[in-house]
Amino acid sequence: MAVTKATVTGPVYDGRGDLLADGRLIFTRGSWDKSGGALVVHGQEGVDVLNGDFTISLACTDGDRGQLINASYIYPDHQSGRPITMNLGQFALPVAGSYELGDILGAADYPPSTQIDALAAALAAAAVATAAASQTALDKLATGLSAAQASAFPLVGRDTLAELLADTTISYTAGVGKVVVSVGDTITVRQGEYSYEVVSAGTAAFDRLTATTGYTHATAGGVLLKVVGNDVPDAAFFTATNVDDTTGLQLHFDWCEVNKQRAILVQKDYWTTDTIVSRCRGIEGGTQYVDSGNPGTRIYMNPTVMVDLKPVIQIAAGMYGGGQVNGVSAFGNQSYTMQDAETWCPNPANLPAYTAFAAGPVGFEIIGTNQPTFTNCSTKGVKAGRLDNSTNGHIYSINSNWNGWMAGIYCKKNSEDYFTLGGSVSGLFAGYMYGHGFHANHYGGVAVRMIATHMGFSAYGFYEVNDATLPAGVNVSLSGYLDVQFEYIGEAIICQTDSGALQGLEVAGFKMSWSIIHDWATPASGWATNLHPSIKAYDDQQRYAMRVGTLTRRIVFKNGFSYTSALRRSPYCLASTSAQALIRVVMWDGGLISNDSDFTAVGNDIFVYSYSDGTVGPFLNNRGGQVVKRDNLVINRSGVRYPNLIKAPFVASSWTSINGGIITRYPMSDLAARPQLLRDEYDGDSGWYGYGVSGTGSDRGMVSALPVSIPAYGRVAGFSFWYYGGPLRARLALSSGTLYDTTYIATTEWTKVVATGRVPQSPVTSIQFFASADFYITLPTVFVDDVKPFSPSHAPMVTGSLATYANNTAAIAAGLPAGSMYMVTGSDPRQIAIVY
Repeated sequence: MAVTKATVTGPVYDGRGDLLADGRLIFTRGSWDKSGGALVVHGQEGVDVLNGDFTISLACTDGDRGQLINASYIYPDHQSGRPITMNLGQFALPVAGSYELGDILGAADYPPSTQIDALAAALAAAAVATAAASQTALDKLATGLSAAQASAFPLVGRDTLAELLADTTISYTAGVGKVVVSVGDTITVRQGEYSYEVVSAGTAAFDRLTATTGYTHATAGGVLLKVVGNDVPDAAFFTATNVDDTTGLQLHFDWCEVNKQRAILVQKDYWTTDTIVSRCRGIEGGTQYVDSGNPGTRIYMNPTVMVDLKPVIQIAAGMYGGGQVNGVSAFGNQSYTMQDAETWCPNPANLPAYTAFAAGPVGFEIIGTNQPTFTNCSTKGVKAGRLDNSTNGHIYSINSNWNGWMAGIYCKKNSEDYFTLGGSVSGLFAGYMYGHGFHANHYGGVAVRMIATHMGFSAYGFYEVNDATLPAGVNVSLSGYLDVQFEYIGEAIICQTDSGALQGLEVAGFKMSWSIIHDWATPASGWATNLHPSIKAYDDQQRYAMRVGTLTRRIVFKNGFSYTSALRRSPYCLASTSAQALIRVVMWDGGLISNDSDFTAVGNDIFVYSYSDGTVGPFLNNRGGQVVKRDNLVINRSGVRYPNLIKAPFVASSWTSINGGIITRYPMSDLAARPQLLRDEYDGDSGWYGYGVSGTGSDRGMVSALPVSIPAYGRVAGFSFWYYGGPLRARLALSSGTLYDTTYIATTEWTKVVATGRVPQSPVTSIQFFASADFYITLPTVFVDDVKPFSPSHAPMVTGSLATYANNTAAIAAGLPAGSMYMVTGSDPRQIAIVY
């Protein structure tokens, strides 16, 4: 008679009412059963739970004897790291169908039949009938099984290798309570489906390093066994799910080391309590683990003793010059969320120091001279997915997914040349983290080349962590090539400390989107990756998209950027009156950059931020040049100011009203409170004026024509000024088109604006300001090449009455009363014109 089946499914929720992230359900039958001539033996069946869902097919309990099935749930204890079993109760499956586990648990069922077990009686009778001369009837009745029956039914009541090895009844010789086995008999473990052959007593032990023939296991009763049906001795030591596979896996890896083979792991879950150390030529798994519906080769470590940065797999040798790790997933026992931040980041005040974080395991650690290539690998439930701690760099990742609660990848020892193609790098706190450790004559940082890689779903993309002592004046650099897509960034794409630097970095382009700022008092219903308030207060979050420290060497942000507007400060950032709230893209403390650097793609969204006093200053433009910083002002090394290309900006007649704007000139001392940096730039407000524009027009404003247009001869043109009010739109007008046409947010405090880095494609003719609300500005400066502080004059502020201007095409009479300067121009010495 056929055995009927039923399907048991989820959902399963945790104590907070969220879908259970992971774990395993075990279903155990209390006894055997039969339906007519069909036998159903007792034992265990298991299924993984992922995101609250599972599906398993079980034989119904409608047989002649009747059964109950016990359900239990196994999960890791995040404090001790040990697996915990929770008994859920019993249920019956009387008829075929589909059942949710919650509906059938605790359902009434008839007790197991107390009738005489006909099969057991038959087996006992057969045992007596086939008794060997060396065995007494008493022995056979006590045992109930002959050697032949032991071969047919070798492990009644024993499902795992551990149970087999603990057995004291299996014996070479007869005796009370013994099951006699003979050399050559085969015993099969139900869970894992591995077979073991009985070998003669006195056989030498198997040598895992030389592959010498011998026994591989010994039972507690002294019977020696060897694994059968395997090319290499890996399966000999693999046990059932949720039983420690550490010893078996390590023996397999050791055998492969001596025989210079790849470790080959079948597609299943392996459960370990300690690090597996690989010295093989490679590791070959079945495929990458995704979820219970898309399983693969997964090693899950639940360490007996937690040591910080303890790896699931450590690549210690065997892969110098290359080695493949394919289709292997390394999982740990720390499945945190941002709500658990006070657990995984117990010392947030220490940030950016490494000591801010709790201890935790890593997925893969690379040490020594190894240079592996990871293909279709993944990590989860670990502090860092990959720990780069080797001396020779050249670690490659292809279509692999690195995830950890602190970082997807943590470069502890920067030996450079890290390549990533496809895949993803993400973590609760950061995607890619790098430190300060000294190696190969430099301190920390990371040199990467990333192509078509997804980052994001993290608070930070790249994060510099202080994990070692750094000498004063030393920069830690992020360098290389980035073609990366950042999605749902919670805090910033790049966050470096005051010692950080971008050095020789080329950003070919990336897409970027901001996370919402979620209140972590409750779980997020969608994607949210902003920081927990224990790490950073909500109203201090998302102030900038990048914080990069110091710029050195060649820095290029190409025009390949997509959604560049997302680089501005997050729209979810709360209002603030601090100067830092106005920083949209980048913070740094200056530095000299090469003349071939290019910031065209980010254009006007770059600002300098002074870490010491919290003020905003101008940006070094893409030509670098002979400039230095004094406080946050960029000045010429000689201390001589450049000319301002606006016609006498302090003279009211230099400005023309637009769209009904009413222009009013104010002494700067009459305007709102001015920060010290503004006072420094305008010589302590010594008599200079500012302008206010009021009116009713939606685009009311003011414009000043340049007395001599800036020709389009390949030099950068730009402007700078301070403002409050608005929103304010500012731009340079060209003979054909405009440049830096940008609207700046409304503000109630004086705010610095610097527009630079772009080369006009036609001559610059004027500077223009528009607004839909009243605004106030300081006297602006229009410049070429380097960023210039304010100058009231066309001429450099030099001793003497004349100075050349605009490639020696004109001369300016300087030092005359305000508004009375004259410019003499002429394309030919015989044709001289007085401009004003």
